[in-house]
Amino acid sequence: MVIKLQNSTVHALDGVNLSVDAGETVGLVGESGSGKTMTGMAVMGLLPRGGSIQTGQILLDGRDLAQLSERELQEVRGKDIGMVFQDPMTALNPTMTVGRQVAESLRRHLGVSKAEANRRVVELLSLVGMPRPKDQASDYPHQLSGGLRQRVVIAIALACEPKLLIADEPTTALDVTIQAQILDLLDELRERMRLGIILITHDMGVVAGRADRVSVMYAGRVVEEGPTVGLFREPRHPYTEALLASLPDLESDRSRRLFAIGGLPPDLSNPPANCRFAERCRYAQDECQTNDPLLITGDDGRAVACFFPRTSNLLDEIRNSTDATQRVAPAIGECPPDEAQAAKESLLEVVGIVKEFRVTSRIQLRRRGAVSLKAVSGVSLAVGVGETLGVVGESGCGKTTLGRMIAGLETPTAGSVRFQGKEIVGSSGRQFRNSRRDLQLMFQDPYSSLDPRMRVGAIIEEPMRLQHVGTPSERQSRVRELMGEVGLSLALIDRYPHEFSGGQRQRIGLARALSLNPRVLVADEPVSALDVSIRSQVINLMCQLQETHGLTYVVISHDLSVVRYMADRVAVMYLGKIVEIGPTESLYSEPVHPYTDGLLKSIPLPDPELTRNRRLASVAGELPSAIDPPSGCRFRTRCDRAAAICAEEEPTLRAFGARHEAACHFPLRSPVEVPVARVHAIGGDTT
Repeated sequence: MVIKLQNSTVHALDGVNLSVDAGETVGLVGESGSGKTMTGMAVMGLLPRGGSIQTGQILLDGRDLAQLSERELQEVRGKDIGMVFQDPMTALNPTMTVGRQVAESLRRHLGVSKAEANRRVVELLSLVGMPRPKDQASDYPHQLSGGLRQRVVIAIALACEPKLLIADEPTTALDVTIQAQILDLLDELRERMRLGIILITHDMGVVAGRADRVSVMYAGRVVEEGPTVGLFREPRHPYTEALLASLPDLESDRSRRLFAIGGLPPDLSNPPANCRFAERCRYAQDECQTNDPLLITGDDGRAVACFFPRTSNLLDEIRNSTDATQRVAPAIGECPPDEAQAAKESLLEVVGIVKEFRVTSRIQLRRRGAVSLKAVSGVSLAVGVGETLGVVGESGCGKTTLGRMIAGLETPTAGSVRFQGKEIVGSSGRQFRNSRRDLQLMFQDPYSSLDPRMRVGAIIEEPMRLQHVGTPSERQSRVRELMGEVGLSLALIDRYPHEFSGGQRQRIGLARALSLNPRVLVADEPVSALDVSIRSQVINLMCQLQETHGLTYVVISHDLSVVRYMADRVAVMYLGKIVEIGPTESLYSEPVHPYTDGLLKSIPLPDPELTRNRRLASVAGELPSAIDPPSGCRFRTRCDRAAAICAEEEPTLRAFGARHEAACHFPLRSPVEVPVARVHAIGGDTT
């Protein structure tokens, strides 16, 4: 396929071959820009303006969709082919109830009556696991959580019982628990309806446990294809091997840097005539620089486009190679006793912090009167000098609000935030400005947090200018120094944010946050929007800067594999409260709280055999409303261990090991006796 954009021609897809059988799931993986989504859009006939299929066929039951008119394609979309789009909020019409949107497809393609459509809507919403299908059919998209919105999108895609379902990053924006539920749902529907599914994702762990076959795309081409188990066990293309080696997982050596794929994919407006991966390949030879390999299928059904395919699994060798995995500073838990004690000296303390937001929605006010959303409820913790504290939990648990209060961007309703023993809540003037210099926030979305009208140099300089730091020439010198530290060329200093990739924008945000030489950096989902290869580069950079500058990190993330690699200790939040906190190795190997255990069991692992042999989605249901949280233990409504006492009495944090605490009436293991002074020293809430 060739897509024309103004005066240039972009070869978005080039010779892509893909087949899907009834009842089969085919995974389509690769970096952003590799052509995954464009392949799905081509099948749907939804190419961008100016796009055209120059050669090839798209056959559905022998019918070539590439030859159909737009009017004929409208009869196919929704009826024979359904699509689950990446962002359910933008895919749904905000002015229509979700029930009406599901019914629209039924009436358009099947010609059923309004009454029959409404009956089928309730059936479909029940089929995709909506807890109250009849009531929720009258809700608008903004009234539903991310997981429920994704279920609505799946219901729309399946309304007319299509033969093929294209799921484009169906779980990217979802937490691990909801992600597991959605993937389980797709598996169940595939078996029940004999659906063929194309699962498009950049998460190798998702396809490992769900796909029957995997096609790996790079620069508009399929470079490797084969059965999932064989491809993950013995990747043959260097790109597939590099993608798998880049993944932080639950077994990653935390004392070594992650492997990262260097360079960038080629410009598809002028693709190279030789192997497109040659410039980034660690095995490239002369033939790779002059010739273009074909995708050749072997006797075992595996296909690879490489002159020198890998013949053995070298993932461990790559991860442990000297050039890829230079040592970083040891984790707090691995330090000698005297160093560990020094590292635990509290730099930042949060004591009994509370944040409530007054609800101003007219609907809520009519239903309940004056109410408040309880975002954070009585959280206490301490972070040591040079330590990395990970904060994990589902969306809506209060992670980001806690981070914003630490950074001074939100004012607590109650409680205390102390930096180096000094209270910063309620401070103003010079004291507030000084504390802001030491406490900086790295925002979740680097694009929306950067002023699109400012050049990169000015963006990085702005905090220094506002804090009256240095002369203009000194600030410019500091900007150049920071750009070098985060790996940005000085030639980019006068460009605007839209001219950078996602990984480069995240580096800009990091440089800006470091411009004032802060002591504490709160990183809110620092790599959630990045490809696997770029993610490892940013994580390595953050570890290197921590070692160089002695930074203290608070890393907020729903990616538990990333947190395990980066953090010395982890705090697990649920509906505004910390339910477990402890050293990373202890918490991941022996979780105490059922919620922590459920989160860990929901992590998609890049190992097909291991993933398929374990039980996923152990945390069922949706997060309750923070406006009216459950009494007693807030997790009890989703916990399979809950009893009467859980509704009557709120559990407090108890010690389950050195620096390891959890709040549960029925923990997964027995508590231990720890001296009271020791418990207070680690920043736990002992009330």
